[in-house]
Amino acid sequence: MEFLTLDETVGLQQILTRSSQLETADDRSNFLSLCDLKNNCDLQVDKTPSKFAISLLVQLSNVYIPDGRLEKLGLIHFLEYLLKLDFQLPAQDKRFIKFIIDKLNQWQLSESDKETEIYQDWLKTVDISFFHVKRTEIEKYCYQTILNPGSLIRIKSPYQMGKTWLMYKVITHAKEHGCQALVLDIRLADDENLADLKKFTQWFCETTSEELGIPSLLETYWTGSSNNYRTTKYFQKYLLKQIEKDLVLALDNVDLVFENFRIAKNFCGLLRSWNQKAEGGDQTFRKLHLIIVHSTEVYSSIDINQSPLANVGLTVELEDFTSEEVCDLVQQYQLPWESREIRELINLVGGHPYLVKEALEQVAQQRLTLERLLQIAHTEAGPYGNHLRRQMVNLEQNPQLLEAMKQVIATDLPVLLTATQRFQLHRMGLVNLQGSKVKIRCDLYKKYFCDCFGGDE
Repeated sequence: MEFLTLDETVGLQQILTRSSQLETADDRSNFLSLCDLKNNCDLQVDKTPSKFAISLLVQLSNVYIPDGRLEKLGLIHFLEYLLKLDFQLPAQDKRFIKFIIDKLNQWQLSESDKETEIYQDWLKTVDISFFHVKRTEIEKYCYQTILNPGSLIRIKSPYQMGKTWLMYKVITHAKEHGCQALVLDIRLADDENLADLKKFTQWFCETTSEELGIPSLLETYWTGSSNNYRTTKYFQKYLLKQIEKDLVLALDNVDLVFENFRIAKNFCGLLRSWNQKAEGGDQTFRKLHLIIVHSTEVYSSIDINQSPLANVGLTVELEDFTSEEVCDLVQQYQLPWESREIRELINLVGGHPYLVKEALEQVAQQRLTLERLLQIAHTEAGPYGNHLRRQMVNLEQNPQLLEAMKQVIATDLPVLLTATQRFQLHRMGLVNLQGSKVKIRCDLYKKYFCDCFGGDE
């Protein structure tokens, strides 16, 4: 589904899996009839919830429903009905579905060329959940850790390395072992909340209550001498007392918090104190399992490696795919590539998960040949344009890093930078460390930044 990112697809799959309208085969059949979709797709309603959700997303992404003089994408039609009829959808799920509908509408308006018939036929036979490289050791450690009382897992990596995907896999494992789970996306907090510590912690308490279906009682429990004490009291004396199962609370996009030093310092300290309470035997906080997901790019206010979250719980830092894992993905996409083509792709993007998968999708969907991709990949008109612009914007916010990057691309040899510059460029995912020196991560970045800086490759 070219119009949705992998994280958006996974999030939508999770919502459909837990929808009250799609629990049983009869529920699904009745709902599809109600939406006038039963005759427009060939869905097997007796599959497991996860497989049914995947099949539904794939098929309805290739079906168009008459809508006046126009045709509406089947997935938009389905999601609009789900919003109207599933009265048990949590507020966060409703907001997410509305966001997806808006994005799909924008895509449909701007899309002039349909996918080729060959790819449509192929896509109908594919389970999109297969397109995932198992990080066996990392997943094993996460699965073991999340079930420990009062556990805390921190998943970090540069942008688009698969953090959210791993988060959902860990959540699924925890739910299979009897836990309740809630994903709280910090992007849902508005600028006003992210600029004031009191407003942010109140938003955190109220939103968690709302998403769990528990009435907010801030007026009763929001008392004490500090924001962290009040938040702790609210969770300890009220919120966690209302749930019977252990709660996995996953906080996604926590890097937004890091932009405000005061909020970052206090909020990270709060989460650390809860983990320490659990380790000290506090039975209430032993029920709370935390997953903290954040990017490792440059932040204006805080160094997360020196924050109160350092050395707490299990820290997972996602790395590049190995060449073997790239080969495995090529096979999953059913591309008839030999070792030469695979080597050319790895030379271009290294093992960067997003860059590898985007290349494979471009070629598999016949939007680009590998040869054409290699020619335009480093340009802003190519498929990586948004990703590359984001990296450049981050560099432009720090003139010292921008100058350091110019040194890196000026040579093919490893470059000696200051410790801070090495650390920050590596944290952004732009360079690889080689002892006390650094080297550009892949040819894609080398070519792009050479063009930006007006240098020769």
